[in-house]
Parts: sequence; C-alpha cells; structure tokens
Amino acid sequence: MNSINCQQISSFEPTKNRFGLLVKPTAKVASLSLIMLLLTSGNPPAWIVGFTLVLAMGWVTNRSQKKKIENLNELLTKTKDFAGADLSEVNLRNANLRNVDLRVANLSGADLSNADLRNANLRIADLRNVNLSNADLRDANLSVAYLKGVNLNDADLRGVNLKGANLHNANLSDANLNNADLSGANLNGANLWGASVRNTNLSRANVKNARFKDNLGLSEDIKRDLKQRGAIFENASDEVFGVLTRV
Repeated sequence: MNSINCQQISSFEPTKNRFGLLVKPTAKVASLSLIMLLLTSGNPPAWIVGFTLVLAMGWVTNRSQKKKIENLNELLTKTKDFAGADLSEVNLRNANLRNVDLRVANLSGADLSNADLRNANLRIADLRNVNLSNADLRDANLSVAYLKGVNLNDADLRGVNLKGANLHNANLSDANLNNADLSGANLNGANLWGASVRNTNLSRANVKNARFKDNLGLSEDIKRDLKQRGAIFENASDEVFGVLTRV
C-alpha cells in the first residue's frame, strides 16, 4: 500500500508549487486594488476599501478550499494510508473512503456526511464535531476514537467497533447500531432517539444522561439496566420517565 507523509496531506500542496499558487491570488487582489484606485481617482472612500478587501479575501479563501478538495480527491486515488494525517475541517461529503486507514488522524470539524467509510480504520482518530450524518460506517473500526459532539444522525453503524470510544454529547438519532460494539464507550449526554440497537453491546458503557426514545431492539430488562446506570427514557409525548438510580 502506498503512503504519503502527513505534511503533504495537511497542506494538500507539494512544497514546490506553493509559490506558484500564491502568485495568481496575489495578482488578482492587486488588479482589483488597481481598478478601485482608478475608479476613485486614487482616493477611495473607506467603505470601498473595506468592501474590496472582503471580496478579495473571500475569493482567495474559496479558491484555496476548492484546491484542497481537488488535491485530496486526487490523493485518494493514489493511496489509502492517511494514518496520522491532519484532515481537520476538510470537506469530504460523499467521499469514497472505503477501507481507508485513518488511524490517529485529525478529522475534527470535517464534513463527512454521506461518505462511504465501510471497513475504514479510524482507531484513536480525532472526530470531534465531525458531520457524519447519513454516512456508511458498516464494520468500521472506531475503537477509542474521540467523537465528542459528532453528528451521526441516520448513519449506518452496523457491526461498527466503538469499544472505548468517547461519544459524549454525540447525536446518534435514527442511527443503525445493530450488532455494534459500544462496550466501555462514553455515551454521556448522547442522543439515541430512534436509534436501532438490536444486539448492540452496551456493557460497561457510560450511559449517564444518554437519551433513549423509540428504540428498536431494547428489551424491558435492558431498559431497566440502562435506567439504573443513568440513562433517560422518554415516551412518545416526550415525558421523561427519569433515572431510577445512579451509579
């Protein structure tokens, strides 16, 4: 399997091309400034200066983001090894990341909605505040991953390994967690409304203040056990049954 260094992934640009990439945006901004000066006889009002700067910054930022996405997609055709890479805040909507190695990668703030992450290795990855809504994570490895505040609404998590993962305040509403392993996971404050949990392993998981409602696959015995461990169950009218005991 081919691999690439983390610095290249983080910047998405080979070093030798960075100077060239700066020339075009700089020339565009300079041209815009020159036009502004010509139209105002060399004495532009402050509001025009501010407006021009905002336009220039917006154009450069948008172009840079597009370039990053294009280069990342190109990298994905060459390698599946992104272990330890810095991919924070990247746009990977609808991306094909099947079987990709993302161990210990930094994906915080990234958009992975509708992405295909089947069999991906995300062990110990930083997934804080990542958008994984509608993503396909079947049989992925997210053990010990940091998923605080992650959005997994309507995600397919069948057979996923989430052992020891931190899912504090995560949104798991309407997610499919059938046959998933969440043993030892931190689900404190997580939203599991409508999630399917058939044969889901929740042993030793921290479910304090985790919210359950309309879940498929929960027997009365399991509900009772989860309540005793601090989970909150709500009925169809959003009436909180409450916590019976806390541990």
